[in-house]
Amino acid sequence: MRINFIYRVSFALLVTLQAFSAVAQVPVIQWQKSLGGSGDDYANSVHQTADGGYIVAGYTSSNDGDVTGNHGGTDMWVVKLDNAGTVQWQKTLGGSGNDVAKYVQQTTDAGYIIAGKTYSNDGDVTGNHGNADAWVVKLDNAGNIQWQKTLGGNNNDVANSVQQLSDGGYILGCGTVSENNGDIIGSHGAGECWVVKISSTGNIEWSLCLGGLSYEYAHQVTQTSDGGFVMGGITMSLDGDVTGYQGGGDYWVVKLNNIQELQWQKTLGGTGTDVLTSVIQTTDGGYITAGHVLSQDGDILGSGFHGTFFNDYWVVKLNSAGAIQWKKALGGTGNDWAQSIQQTVDGGYIVFGFTTSNDDDVSGNNGYLDYWMVKLNSSGAIEWQKALGGTGQEGANSIEFQADGAHSVQQTTDSGYIVAGYSKSNDGDVSGNHGNFDYWVVKLGNCTLPQPTFSNTNSGNIWNFNYTGTNPYTTISWDFGDGTPVSNIANPTHTYADSGSYTVCVTVTDDCGSNTSCQTINTVGTGINNIPGFVNISIYPNPAAKEITIDNAEPGTVLDIYNNMGSLVLHTELKGDKDNVDVSSLSSGIYLMRFTNKEGGQGSSTFVKE
Repeated sequence: MRINFIYRVSFALLVTLQAFSAVAQVPVIQWQKSLGGSGDDYANSVHQTADGGYIVAGYTSSNDGDVTGNHGGTDMWVVKLDNAGTVQWQKTLGGSGNDVAKYVQQTTDAGYIIAGKTYSNDGDVTGNHGNADAWVVKLDNAGNIQWQKTLGGNNNDVANSVQQLSDGGYILGCGTVSENNGDIIGSHGAGECWVVKISSTGNIEWSLCLGGLSYEYAHQVTQTSDGGFVMGGITMSLDGDVTGYQGGGDYWVVKLNNIQELQWQKTLGGTGTDVLTSVIQTTDGGYITAGHVLSQDGDILGSGFHGTFFNDYWVVKLNSAGAIQWKKALGGTGNDWAQSIQQTVDGGYIVFGFTTSNDDDVSGNNGYLDYWMVKLNSSGAIEWQKALGGTGQEGANSIEFQADGAHSVQQTTDSGYIVAGYSKSNDGDVSGNHGNFDYWVVKLGNCTLPQPTFSNTNSGNIWNFNYTGTNPYTTISWDFGDGTPVSNIANPTHTYADSGSYTVCVTVTDDCGSNTSCQTINTVGTGINNIPGFVNISIYPNPAAKEITIDNAEPGTVLDIYNNMGSLVLHTELKGDKDNVDVSSLSSGIYLMRFTNKEGGQGSSTFVKE
């Protein structure tokens, strides 16, 4: 930049507004919350509530931080959030054993129904049949227990899903290894899918064991439009209710009619271990399933499997009779575990789980293990994907065969998404970790990146630019039109050395993409090339925070710096070549620099102290 005399110049400002917008479809984080204490806290389920807030359930070993009232071991932990993620109330439920919430849903009376498991028989828990029982708890709107029921036999039983039905009762999707004792009737073998209908007060109305002589486990049961039910889980049997088993472990989808009769069943997978974690009926009367697969043969062929030794998400669309319509493997060369799938209002699907990949379909992984969301269209093509997390682990403290600790996704009424799981990070997308694993709840919304606007004023050839748009952006950058870009300053000042027409642009960027606005300004600058000794002088940086460098001044040139009141604040003699002048003690503002060479010639310029 060359030295210029200061002139008060009248000018006409020509403004040409030019703008473009490039907004991506991927949603952005609107808010995120780490919830918990110094122990481990794992969220398994989240649902939006009628008041626009959210109910989150899982389990905790903490009794500090956000958690109070722990009964011992791990407790069910239920947290009610408002629409901004602020805790309204929290409840720990359980006894002296380990108690886990797997699923939560708001009920028609504005209370809540929770399904999970308990090893306790004290505290809030009564009636345990032995080892772990399926445990169902009904809360009122404030989180107070209205009733609780333990269901099972003398071995381990768990309720993985619950749905309120039109008669006020509930359907439960359970896994049991209790063989024909207690509440368990009709078990075929070592592990069964157990579908249980309970009344509005928790009494068993009917139950059904589904499986064969080997091992089955139900992850989800929901009512279908014909009054029947669809169940999804895993099977290792090739007898009993199961046909078509391919090896290792298969997806197992079972359709029941409204009198609990098996209408059809489908095994899906290959010779490896393939685990279905989520199934729902779709608006066309078919079904969408999601989980994770290790197989690369059988039904997996043609899905686009990515890893050689690791899991992929596997999404399968079935028609109303259970026939495959399309199938899609999603992921990279690491492990990718899908835990939840929902149909979206546009007829597509949102799939949620966690990943260790950062290639192929996955980008933006923040560390070893991240949440991973994938939006599919109605035909299974990827519309967008998003990794969420930090440099720690998001999603699981361990990967269990039964996918214990599954995460939850739901599309919200504003067409955004609420997701829940757990995180050990305190960087990247995650903040507020209390220690060890915390519940991590994230609200994502549609892109709202605005069109940026800015104003300008000038004093001579010194221009002040002021960003006037709203501020949801991640970064802001300026291009002054003369080859001197500036980043991460909302209201920069820039000095133009020469007269001319310059296009000034400001760009704001976040996860949505980038938006840019431009204006054209006319400047008048006057050089001092006609004064001996000043032809090659340059000053940088400008603005400056600590020091300015003066290049190519004639040795013996005197520099005087004046503030905007005309007071001399710095006087120094330059050595020539390259002089570094300390301005760190000066206050922020615009300063006049007067140069006097040995022949008495003078030149002036300005610099801005940040």
